Amino acid sequence: MMNVLALGPGLLLILLGLGGFSGLPLSLPPLPPDPLVERAAPAECLLHVALAGQAKAAAGAANRVEALLAEADVQRFIGEVDSMVAKMLARQDAAADAGGPRFTPAMRSLAFMLLTRPAALTIDSLAIGPNGVTAEASLLVNCGPDVDRFRAALDATIAQLRRTEAWLTLEEFDVQGLKATRLAGLPPKAPVMAWGFKDGSFMAAVGTDALEHLLVRLADKARPAPAWKTALEKHVLEPLGDTWTACALPGEGPMGLPRTAVSVGLDDAKTFTKTLAAVTALVTKGAAQPGMPQLKLGSRKAHAGEQQVFTARLGDSPLEPAWCVDGDRGVGGGRRGDDRPAGGPAVARRRGGDQGVAR
Repeated sequence: MMNVLALGPGLLLILLGLGGFSGLPLSLPPLPPDPLVERAAPAECLLHVALAGQAKAAAGAANRVEALLAEADVQRFIGEVDSMVAKMLARQDAAADAGGPRFTPAMRSLAFMLLTRPAALTIDSLAIGPNGVTAEASLLVNCGPDVDRFRAALDATIAQLRRTEAWLTLEEFDVQGLKATRLAGLPPKAPVMAWGFKDGSFMAAVGTDALEHLLVRLADKARPAPAWKTALEKHVLEPLGDTWTACALPGEGPMGLPRTAVSVGLDDAKTFTKTLAAVTALVTKGAAQPGMPQLKLGSRKAHAGEQQVFTARLGDSPLEPAWCVDGDRGVGGGRRGDDRPAGGPAVARRRGGDQGVAR
């Protein structure tokens, strides 16, 4: 549970950077809980992220932003903007060097479905040693009606990669009744990478037995929710309110991502603050274990106000999440190197003029 919370702010920033404020509307309603996604959570793990998926905006919804997005004129405008962006990216692809990286339409389609369909990402274990990286991780995506489109986009993406990386080969194998595919031709110490489709869902895994472990969890409908998940919902999710705010700040953030800050209302700030302190202590203890990537945690006073701002940095990563509790709100963002934070303090100073409010 500890790394779920420790890496959460950074992950949210990445999602915001990928989707922006038009491609990933923050106020659209989620889909109902997906039983398959719920069963993907293991008894123990380093990181587990579950997405409910994005439902369609409903006209007349109580959420005013959702109702606005459901308007025909707004939907038409979003479609036109999407078409303009697609054409712009296509021109960039055409101008790119033949051997350079390209974010193809198939890749964009995959990214969109990953962010809008029910999904679960799990990192069971991760160790970096003299013999390389040892990891076990899995991804589950309930593709639903988009399964054929997902499969076609995945096939096109793999074909594109194989055109530039001719040494990559594929081989099929069976695991728990699933016809899966894995990469062959990898270096001897490289982790196994495999994937497959079953009953409208896409499953991928890294690690020798990771795909089998995921399939076993999904098949066990009687298994109770893991203890860490129950505790997370009680001590973290329940104290959170239903008002989330996101705003773009001036300047460019790490890895070219927008400088984005997020603020969430707290129904129980006392419980949330207590949990945050406990999680920070657990993360500090876990980061000291052998084989774990170096994690630097810090805290200081805000540039404006009396808030205590916390920061985290994983190894040499340029992304450094920052967060704090400001009265009845939790705020967070990111910073790069020695730059001023684009998160907690900045949101605290701008609470009267936030953008993108979702109620």
